[in-house]
Amino acid sequence: MGSAAAVLAVGALVLSVTITPGQGTVLGGLGVLVGAGVAFYTGRSGRVSRERIERANSARAERELEQQQRHFDEQQRVDAVERAADRRAETTRDLRGRFTVAAAQLADPSPAIRLAGVYSLIALADDWTTHDNTTERDVCVALLLSYLRAPQTDPEPDDDDALPHLHVRETIVRQVAKRTQLPTDKPRSWRSVEGVSFARCDLRRLDLRGAQLDGFDFTFALMHEVKLTDATLTGSTLVGAKLADAVLFRASLRRANLRRARCSGARFNGADLTEARASSADFTGASFSTAVLTKAKLGGANFANASFVGTTMLGAFLRRAKNLDYALLDEVQYDDETVWPADFTPPPPFDPDDE
Repeated sequence: MGSAAAVLAVGALVLSVTITPGQGTVLGGLGVLVGAGVAFYTGRSGRVSRERIERANSARAERELEQQQRHFDEQQRVDAVERAADRRAETTRDLRGRFTVAAAQLADPSPAIRLAGVYSLIALADDWTTHDNTTERDVCVALLLSYLRAPQTDPEPDDDDALPHLHVRETIVRQVAKRTQLPTDKPRSWRSVEGVSFARCDLRRLDLRGAQLDGFDFTFALMHEVKLTDATLTGSTLVGAKLADAVLFRASLRRANLRRARCSGARFNGADLTEARASSADFTGASFSTAVLTKAKLGGANFANASFVGTTMLGAFLRRAKNLDYALLDEVQYDDETVWPADFTPPPPFDPDDE
């Protein structure tokens, strides 16, 4: 505005001056200059105005574009959430459908179909873990364990059809034990599954040779004639377990709890029961050795009120066994290789040939 006023003032001054001869040319030139200035200013003001309008329009367009982009992004996010929810719902329906099928297989009379159900439940438990649903995974594991606790209608062991039925239970025990002892950072680990226990399970006549069963709970489990040769049960709880005629050659039972266990006729040849607790356990007719090379290591075991009637201890090592004074030792077979605690007076050795 200041420039325009100046130009107009100059124009007014020119018009107010009395023109004398010779000044017309000068004033004409000044008029041309004034006109040019007015035209320049008018053009410049128009450009500035147009640029201001264009910038305003551009800013408005950018705001509208940003708003549209935010709306689009939000809609994309909502759609993604809905799609993910739909996928989860579909996956959940699929996995639960698989559970229904596997549970039905586990109840089938055919051992082959039951075994398929076992592996289906194991795979299903892994898939639930992948989907971060440990509750549903635990349900799968609980169903496998409930199978071991349910009354069994398997054929008798002398029946040719018995082995396939036993194999189903053996598979469950081995798979549960293996996965439960995997580190928690492994994708197939069941270490975090709560309540995993073989307590009161029916494990009779199972072949679990070499199985890794450290720290498991076998309280009151039925384990008649179970084969546990070279198995490890370190720190396991076998309180009241029924191990009649079980085979535990070279098994590790270090720090195991065998209180009140029924082990009549069981064979512990070469087994390691260091620091095991076996108070009130029944070892009637059990064997802790068959030769000097298969010494049973019983150092530190607690045998208060345990029964060793008719037990074989040839070459057994009991140097640090505790409370043998309170155990019932009658008709015990042992030899010069048998090592008793230093302050313990063993009963007279029993020779079955003298009968």
